[in-house]
Amino acid sequence: MRKVQLTGGSTLAISLPKEWARSLNVKDGDYLSIVTQPNGSLLISPMRHEESEEDAEKRVGEMRVSKEMSLQTAVRSFVARYLAGHKTIRVVFGENTHEHRRLVKETISKKLVGVEIVEESANEMVVQCLASPAELPVKTAFRRMANIAAFMASDALACIKSPEKHLLSEIVERDDVVDRFYLFIVRQLKAAALGLLLPSEIGLSDMRECLGYRIAAKSVERIGDHAQRIAKSLMWLEKPLSDDVSNELLKMGNSILTLLNRSVVALLNSDAKTAHETIDEANRAKEIEDSIIKMLIEKRVSVNDALVARSVAESLKRIADYSADISEISINLSVKKPM
Repeated sequence: MRKVQLTGGSTLAISLPKEWARSLNVKDGDYLSIVTQPNGSLLISPMRHEESEEDAEKRVGEMRVSKEMSLQTAVRSFVARYLAGHKTIRVVFGENTHEHRRLVKETISKKLVGVEIVEESANEMVVQCLASPAELPVKTAFRRMANIAAFMASDALACIKSPEKHLLSEIVERDDVVDRFYLFIVRQLKAAALGLLLPSEIGLSDMRECLGYRIAAKSVERIGDHAQRIAKSLMWLEKPLSDDVSNELLKMGNSILTLLNRSVVALLNSDAKTAHETIDEANRAKEIEDSIIKMLIEKRVSVNDALVARSVAESLKRIADYSADISEISINLSVKKPM
């Protein structure tokens, strides 16, 4: 606890902890950034300056890949360094790790935003993360991510009556784009949690909102997975589903996509009323799913068609669940914080 002192007749001053100043190399004459937080507290931090070579070196994430390491372990370890906020990642490859290198490079091109290979030799690869948070704030990235996931599901539903294998394959591949936005959002939110960025620098107001968007982004990522699952399920069809089954699935799908879009708008606009309505409607998705399953049994649909229709209905129900989760976050964030 430190006492506020009056200096110069009208200025209130407080001394800074010596240990804190030393740890951040704060000296007499330096400027500090002071940001008022929503709860009335102050965030004090050194003014950002051009990063020195020494500072840049500290933000280099290094990893070694050996032939004993599984392919997915190598990919997960690389992505973990990306999410941790490293600007530069240096990967050293051991002998017989050609497949590991190929998969890491494929992950860079398909799954990560603003990541480029800047140096590469026989046994080493240096990667830089060039994307700036100011160019793609969290809310913008979230909206684009949600739009892509919604269009994936919409396009997949359009194939229920006339399955087009090439379009379904393209929808499956489109999930990589959803993952790209998701990982980029997580990277920004982690940077805010670690103090590398202020919430305002990524387009959010405080850490509570950061936590909300972290959970919401995961829900959209899972929605993308279920849209992909619908497309994969429809690939098993040898011929279109019967009109009555198709119509019920389309009716369920269109209503749930409406819920998804409303939940996203509610979150972006802090609209608690719409969020409550969305949750109430999403809770009825289970009844619709059960009615479709009952119809499949009563009409004695072929095993293959029944399995496809059951898988599609289940994924649509899960999309409704995740839409309700997003709406719940809207409601939570709309409540005023205690002062």
